[in-house]
Amino acid sequence: MPTKVLNHVVVEPQEGDPATAPWVVICHGLGDSHRGWLPIVPYLKLPQCGYAVVDAPIPYYDGFSWFRIPGLTSPMDTPEDFKADFAASRQALNDFLAHLGDAYGVSADRLFLMGFSQGCQMVLATGMRASVRYRGIIGISGRLGDIADYPAAFGPAAQEQDYLVTHGHHDPLLPLEATREQIETLRDEHGLRMDWREYVKEHGIDPEDEIPAIRDWLQERI
Repeated sequence: MPTKVLNHVVVEPQEGDPATAPWVVICHGLGDSHRGWLPIVPYLKLPQCGYAVVDAPIPYYDGFSWFRIPGLTSPMDTPEDFKADFAASRQALNDFLAHLGDAYGVSADRLFLMGFSQGCQMVLATGMRASVRYRGIIGISGRLGDIADYPAAFGPAAQEQDYLVTHGHHDPLLPLEATREQIETLRDEHGLRMDWREYVKEHGIDPEDEIPAIRDWLQERI
């Protein structure tokens, strides 16, 4: 039986050769959808890139979720629910990346993965567990709920990936210090190529400083 492909919207490259164009896959946060992150595409000002903005697989109010969060998404949710959802969503995202390869001929070395909040965890975990090297991985305002799985869960390409992780000084949902500690451990103890940056923002994305920095980081790898 064919695997159901995650709902998504594609913006094809507007400039350059589509056969060699880099692509950016964007994963939203809890309760959001592709509609919340599709508007970021023109702000990145990289028309030579293709974009795929995907919906998480689990319906959640008016949007979608990648996984249940004990104590937040429902009082009944447990750590086992998180683990089951997280594994299933990782597989769904990997299946989507394979679909993108089949539909548009995009290989892993032309793919950037970018995610916010829950989506941040999805793209970081996908990169850290992967057997292939992606063009780059960008995590925004997220934290790893599976941090205890590492380094045992690292894939063969974990230490070859380039990661950019950004976070806000005033994030009320995921305080900065705990995320910074995770990134420092992954970078300093496990040798991952983590580019860590902090911004004066809450739980969102900063259009004045953060988006231009993300654009520059992408451009350096394009």
